[in-house]
Amino acid sequence: MEVNAGRRGEGLSALVFTDGGAADIKIIVREQGDRLIQRIHGRSYEQIVANATKVIAGVVVDGKGSPVADVPVQVCCHKAVREGRMTWMYADFRELGATTDGQGRFALELKEDGEYHLRFSPDHQAATIVYDVPVGRKDLNVALPEGGTVTGRLVRIEKGRKIPIPDAEVKLSKPAGGLSRTWVSTATAGP
Repeated sequence: MEVNAGRRGEGLSALVFTDGGAADIKIIVREQGDRLIQRIHGRSYEQIVANATKVIAGVVVDGKGSPVADVPVQVCCHKAVREGRMTWMYADFRELGATTDGQGRFALELKEDGEYHLRFSPDHQAATIVYDVPVGRKDLNVALPEGGTVTGRLVRIEKGRKIPIPDAEVKLSKPAGGLSRTWVSTATAGP
């Protein structure tokens, strides 16, 4: 299911995958930029952990140790031995995701052994990536760092003067262990 909407000229979107039998679905729509994908299972955390043969599960908490609900969890890399050597696969793993439940728990049912990089993208804390999580790990505890705000004025220099640039998209990127994190925002001209 894909949802697109607008708000005061801003594009909002969501991409949600659900299993048959999923009920009481809450779709979280975000500003467009790095597209976040929600995965809502028709089975509970307990059912996935008890029945899946290849699983990664855990809990997501904030800086105070309180569980965080509705956090999209997405596979962003798969490491495995293929043809006798270690390989890293970066791809669109849309079907390999989860969204934390009301207790901050998540369970990913996987198809292949190996290790996975998982991206956690909450609404009100900074996104983070956990690297090299092996299949079979069921006690992963992910503490989300607090978010921050970058403020400033986007200008261009014209004849030695600073001229504000209105309504420009600003991307901030930070390399993270071979992966790049990108945050997107819209800057408006200031005084």
